[in-house]
Amino acid sequence: MTDARPIRRLLGLILSAWLAACGPGTGGTGTGPGSAGAQAPYDPSLVAPAPVLGEWVADGIRVTLTASAVDVQERCRQVRYEGPWALDGEGRVTLDASSRDTAVTSGTTGVPAAEPAAVRLLLHWQGERLAVSAVDAVGRAVIPPRELERAAAFSAAPAVCPG
Repeated sequence: MTDARPIRRLLGLILSAWLAACGPGTGGTGTGPGSAGAQAPYDPSLVAPAPVLGEWVADGIRVTLTASAVDVQERCRQVRYEGPWALDGEGRVTLDASSRDTAVTSGTTGVPAAEPAAVRLLLHWQGERLAVSAVDAVGRAVIPPRELERAAAFSAAPAVCPG
């Protein structure tokens, strides 16, 4: 009788390699060509700790953290990440997010001046403070490093962007 285990292993390797080459939405792992890029590592046993969730503010900037999204509004710029995320053991996370200019083009109302761009969003929770920054693909600061505090119940929104 022939041992089928080597054939099963070979078929398993072939299937794994084939699925890894598929992009997101095609039944694969989402790691192949056309994938959206690296996201923050996600382990289903890890979730964003409850004390960090909510709103954080500093002069001209507001960060809203939920278990499934991070939204940063800084005057004329919005940076957004959607998806699960968690802090590492040092209270840090790096997320691949999108950034858009919320200023309006002259002569129009409510039309964004620029299309969304990919950015790397960095958060560092230090108990009573949250540090946030964002950089573009070449490392330029989109949002320079800022330290925020938990928002008061009815804190004011960041200043309105000039139109």
